[in-house]
Amino acid sequence: MGMGIAANQVGFDRRVIVVKPKGQQPFTLFNPELVSGDELVVDEEGCLSFPNLFIKINRFNNITVKYLDKLAKECTITLSGYDAKCVQHEIDHLDGITFTKRVSKLKLDLALKKQRKLDGRTK
Repeated sequence: MGMGIAANQVGFDRRVIVVKPKGQQPFTLFNPELVSGDELVVDEEGCLSFPNLFIKINRFNNITVKYLDKLAKECTITLSGYDAKCVQHEIDHLDGITFTKRVSKLKLDLALKKQRKLDGRTK
């Protein structure tokens, strides 16, 4: 299940993401910018663009993001845990970075091998 999506993942060339933090309604962040982050943690991550591919990625556990809301009002939000990871992942998409670019070739190759097994392929 996806927790967020970036506009460029669906062919819309704008700096827009939609996220659904736990326990909240989905909302849109226009021109999101990571202002600060701390406490790097490693956690398994997946992506709707790469079905059945899961990779352990370093992300900040706590972040502050500046963005515009649907009324073009400048807002700031602080997120932690899974919600923070999701927003960082989606901002990466806007910057042209997929989570596959955040790991070594060896780790990616191992993850791709596991993905093929999950998909029922052997090669």
